[in-house]
Amino acid sequence: MTNIQNFEKWGVDMEKAKKKLVGVPLINIRNKIAMDLMKYITDRTPVDTGRAKANTHASAGSPSFAIFDFVDTIGGATIAAAAQIILDSTNPYEKIFIQNNLPYIRRLEHGWSAQARDPDGMFGLAVAQVEAEFS
Repeated sequence: MTNIQNFEKWGVDMEKAKKKLVGVPLINIRNKIAMDLMKYITDRTPVDTGRAKANTHASAGSPSFAIFDFVDTIGGATIAAAAQIILDSTNPYEKIFIQNNLPYIRRLEHGWSAQARDPDGMFGLAVAQVEAEFS
């Protein structure tokens, strides 16, 4: 069983986003943030076999603790699968979770990979990038 307390948690401040995007429907704001996060994380994920990239995924309403056996060296299939889940969630107040449950993902996040384009991580930098868009 996975211990959720071991996971790093980041989140985007929706109140800040709503203030900057006055008049834009909340569902559009939520979907843009979720899609941007998926793209930024997937683009930053280092590729050796493509397994880490393929295991970044979205779920709506509650976290998913899935681990997938397939690979995605480019990221297109990973982003497309997440887009389907994000767009299928029509309740703007339903949380979107973006996560990767591979046992070594935390090490990748903290610069373990020689293939890393950016040794400062994927998830943390993606959240910072999205947050900066609303500052």
